[in-house]
Amino acid sequence: MGLIRLIYSSHADLDLRLSDVKQILETARSKNYALGVCGMLFYNSKYFLQALEGEEQTVQHIYNKIADDFRHDDLQVISQTSIEDTLFSHWAMGYAGNSKAVDDTLSNMGLASDDFTQLNPDQCLQLLIGAGQHQQL
Repeated sequence: MGLIRLIYSSHADLDLRLSDVKQILETARSKNYALGVCGMLFYNSKYFLQALEGEEQTVQHIYNKIADDFRHDDLQVISQTSIEDTLFSHWAMGYAGNSKAVDDTLSNMGLASDDFTQLNPDQCLQLLIGAGQHQQL
């Protein structure tokens, strides 16, 4: 099977604390590393935006587990594409929250909204790449 990049957004169901986000990241990083999956997660206290990259079957399995997580709802797959190479290979799971870099990335795209349901797949990927340049946690 080939490599894919799956990007999804979801609405945060709870007001998560920083410790909750850290726990999500620790689990994702440990499991993703073992499975050969990489990616980038963005969380702005209302929405999650995440890219997962790896073998198709493995990425689908992880996404299905994520879909069952009670901490969010209204999951929407933004894109699922075959890829030759990964963009986020230096992280088992990178992370960024709201920051000037995110604001600048949205502004450079001519957007003021952080409502990911309003962004097209290319804009979502560019936001994750821009946020990844200023990875946190």
